[in-house]
Amino acid sequence: HKAMLKHAVAWAQRSGAIERAEVRAALARVAVHEKAADMLSRREIWADVEGHANPAYGPMAKLFTTEWLERDAAAIVELAAPHSLVK
Repeated sequence: HKAMLKHAVAWAQRSGAIERAEVRAALARVAVHEKAADMLSRREIWADVEGHANPAYGPMAKLFTTEWLERDAAAIVELAAPHSLVK
């Protein structure tokens, strides 16, 4: 998520697309999802280390991260079209 966001922001700045409100909104959504995924993962690690393990924390982090990574990647590709096409 983090690397994808970094590259998407760089593309938006380089191409001038960052000036469009819908591009900034999409990048902001991706940033929120990246932060939430990071926090869910950190909670699972913290709970395990501190002895508060919950069998749902790991799968919850994995499911959220995987689902939103896929959706965010598709949104960024769509946002960057036709520049997102491979030459």
